[in-house]
Amino acid sequence: AAPAEGQVGNRAKSSLSAGVESGPPSMQGVLPRSSSSSNASEVVDEEPETVVLSDGILCIGSVDALERWVEHSETKRLRLTRMTVASEHAKMIQCKLVATVASKQSSLLSLTLTSCRMDDLVAHEIAEKVLRSRSSVLLHLDLSENLITDDGAAALADAVKHSQLETLNLSKNRLARRGVLAFAGCLSSYRSLRVLRLADSRHLLPVSIFQQFASAIDQNYILELLTLGSEVMDGHTNNTTP
Repeated sequence: AAPAEGQVGNRAKSSLSAGVESGPPSMQGVLPRSSSSSNASEVVDEEPETVVLSDGILCIGSVDALERWVEHSETKRLRLTRMTVASEHAKMIQCKLVATVASKQSSLLSLTLTSCRMDDLVAHEIAEKVLRSRSSVLLHLDLSENLITDDGAAALADAVKHSQLETLNLSKNRLARRGVLAFAGCLSSYRSLRVLRLADSRHLLPVSIFQQFASAIDQNYILELLTLGSEVMDGHTNNTTP
């Protein structure tokens, strides 16, 4: 059974104990804050070779520590949720974080950066350094609930064509018409993408966008699920359901 939240799984302890249990102060910047316990919500080995960090602060030192941690582990899934990027040197921190991901691109299968206030810089960096890389084996990318706009979405939409990505979640970002349409224009070129989530409750999409996606789906036999606004489009039947 998976260990309770706030614990480090047995498989993770051997390789990560130096960084978590008795590591340098810089590693403590990665570990989440808690009002009730000193180690609550720290690192959860929910699955073998999975690293989970939540409810903390990302600073330069903590990303350096995370990089060392990941470098000497067999991490295949990296999940960061509600990790706030320190305002000072924010761009540098985001770039270093993506560089850490890129360093494991030949083995990293899943990347989640949810509710971390990631912006277009991260989207562009992931598009160029991970999705476009021939070494990348990334299958699942979740960038939901961030600050990505049409520019970042367009970069990702084009880069997916060069990747093995199977699922992409950009829901609850700041996408408008141009960012959403970037995916419609590339849909026929996607070789492996099965699930695409673009729902954003803050923007109402015109009917014409749904029509363009319906047309694009006719030329794509891989996509199984697409979410736009409050609707779901079935890639096989071309139906929409609220």
